[in-house]
Amino acid sequence: MSQAGFTPIQLYYSTTAGLQPSASNMIVGELALNVTDKKLYARDNSGVFLLAQAGSVSLASNLAGGSTGSLPVQVAANTTSFLSPGTAGFVLQTNGPGVAPSWAPVVGFSGGTVTSVTGTGSANGLTLSGTVTGAGNITLGGAITGLSLTTQVSGTLPFANGGTNATTQQAAINALTGTQTSGHYLRSDGTNASMSALLGTDISGTVPVEHGGTNLASYTIGDILYASGSTTLSTLADIATGNVLLSGGVGAAPSYGKVTLSTHVNGVLPIANGGTGNTGQQGAINALAGAATSGYYLRGNGTNVVMSAIQAGDVPSAPQVVTTNFSILQSGGKLVFKYGATTIGSLDSSGNFIVIGNVTGNGTP
Repeated sequence: MSQAGFTPIQLYYSTTAGLQPSASNMIVGELALNVTDKKLYARDNSGVFLLAQAGSVSLASNLAGGSTGSLPVQVAANTTSFLSPGTAGFVLQTNGPGVAPSWAPVVGFSGGTVTSVTGTGSANGLTLSGTVTGAGNITLGGAITGLSLTTQVSGTLPFANGGTNATTQQAAINALTGTQTSGHYLRSDGTNASMSALLGTDISGTVPVEHGGTNLASYTIGDILYASGSTTLSTLADIATGNVLLSGGVGAAPSYGKVTLSTHVNGVLPIANGGTGNTGQQGAINALAGAATSGYYLRGNGTNVVMSAIQAGDVPSAPQVVTTNFSILQSGGKLVFKYGATTIGSLDSSGNFIVIGNVTGNGTP
């Protein structure tokens, strides 16, 4: 309420929240108020602008005082001042609550080349640009969290930085294992892991049949392996000298035993292998005797036994066979057979036997 006796001054105003006065409704230098928003507007040659707002700093585009590079600083309650530009390379540092900030050099750095940078904390989507020169390391403390390897990282991490230097699973395992040789496995020698052939000393336990083993851990000298089932191997123990391995037939286990000539041998054993080369008695004796000539006998000649006629010299002159009734003697180049005093037959040097009398009619020898 205005004081009695005074004329109140009322600005062009609005009570509608968010409503800004139009330039067409104001003249240059006129003020307008939005009572609800607590905003004061003014118009200049360019149009309407916000001049002030209750509880806010003035939005004027320029602050009076200060020089190029100066920073506005709150030095006391409701008091703003300018902080003059600091020395080149200095940074703005805080001096604690209730104390105005100030310019100060970087701790441990007074110009020159960066040799070591230490940082703490975490970062998401870290981006680095530019070049760091000089010796030393950049050390980051804490952890980089939330960094997406699929969207925020590019390139391939080499071996020297703990990567695989490859972009696919197969290429990565090939690169890490080194030279590839067919049939080799990744094996540790107690110090390093490298591709190597599988050694017998690397296998423990008994390899089952289904994995190419025998499922047997020990043997006796002379044992022979054989399939005792479709998925089982067994050992056949050795037996006495002179026995041979005999087939038990299809689906049956083998065994040791003697060779049966009537069932286990086929074919004909030739003379060159100690046989007769024949399957019959007559053929066998003929083959062994050689050429068969009628009237010849198997005769030893002092070196070999051959078929030959009886030689006169092979028959002694004196009777060699004497019985009660029969005798044999040589006479006229022949062997003469007698029964008592009666001549009953003769055998000449050609092997011809001539019957002279009735042998059976002259008694029994």
